[in-house]
Amino acid sequence: ALTDKIDVLLKKYGYEKVWIPHIAQEELYKKSGHLGKYDDDLIRAYGKNTKYVMKAMNCPHHIQIFDNLPKSYKDLPVRYAEHTTNYRDEQSGELLGLTRVISITQDDGHIFCTSDQIKQEIKSTINLVKDLYTALGMFKKDCYEISLSIRDPKKPEEYIGETSVWEKAEKDLEEILKEEKLPFKKEEGEAAFYGPKIDFIFYDAINRPHQLATIQLDFNLPERFELKYIDKDGKAKQPIMIHRAIAGSVERFLGVMIEHFAGVFPFWLAPEQLRILPVSKQYFDYAYDVNNKMKTSDIRSSVDAANISLGKRLYAAKKLHTPYIAILGEKNVKNNTITLQSRDTGKEITISIQKAIEKLTEENLIFPEEKQQMKKSLFGRLFG
Repeated sequence: ALTDKIDVLLKKYGYEKVWIPHIAQEELYKKSGHLGKYDDDLIRAYGKNTKYVMKAMNCPHHIQIFDNLPKSYKDLPVRYAEHTTNYRDEQSGELLGLTRVISITQDDGHIFCTSDQIKQEIKSTINLVKDLYTALGMFKKDCYEISLSIRDPKKPEEYIGETSVWEKAEKDLEEILKEEKLPFKKEEGEAAFYGPKIDFIFYDAINRPHQLATIQLDFNLPERFELKYIDKDGKAKQPIMIHRAIAGSVERFLGVMIEHFAGVFPFWLAPEQLRILPVSKQYFDYAYDVNNKMKTSDIRSSVDAANISLGKRLYAAKKLHTPYIAILGEKNVKNNTITLQSRDTGKEITISIQKAIEKLTEENLIFPEEKQQMKKSLFGRLFG
């Protein structure tokens, strides 16, 4: 559900979905600088004559995609995104539930643009972050803070690139945050080794900070990989690279969401959105027919046909904070209806199966773009 919603935003902001391998030759990470910086964190694999690394980050691979074909200034900005798995050799003492794992699912993306496009692209990415976290009710005062992570000038050996390049990148990000009227604090020494970044820190239900979304400006990796595009004057120029993640680690994001909502997820994020409870065995066939129609319409539903009383099944569904419960009996079968009980309001309504699908589908839509698309679709024309 989460990655589906992020995909809606990616389409809105003009991203191209890509797919990259999960293993790479060691030389790729040596060239990018990751090998020297994170050597102890990489998981190795060995072929007959070649040393490999399990993919620990995605930027070198997205660079390869960008560099595969010649680019003109008319092609820029180029925006790549994917939901992919990275592997890092975390020590047992560093692992912590969902918030720190060895196999990490990232909603990762990279933008390649001209220097003139930097501000617009970073502002668009900030808006992308706002869209998701506003829908979650988290982009509001006291729920988040922003860090402008810059290099430690006393430890220049920990970063790649010229000082003048770093100064420009840090200045650009600070100006953008001020123009967007976003409160932030500078965090010296917290930058990535290739560039400064904007980090969005959100607080969970017990007030623990978690860095989720990030936007990183990078003048250095394009130089290392000798990336070029042909400008309007016919000369080859170096693009700028922006690294960004919206949810960050999906596992960590879900860990924070579990704490934030205390298990009472909004309808669109709930693992199970509808539980169907037939009153007795004679209504099982109808219940499974309703369930199939719900699943076909992308509603996450299930039938509880356990051999226990209806009261116990109802109690179990409520204990799991299922957003909707449907109790099906004789009248429902006779009239081809479904009786929905809402977790949030406690109210019951009896409506046709098709109207129930329409109602639940609409509740699944959290962005204006989704609702507009629904109105244009066949479903929207029939029921909008």
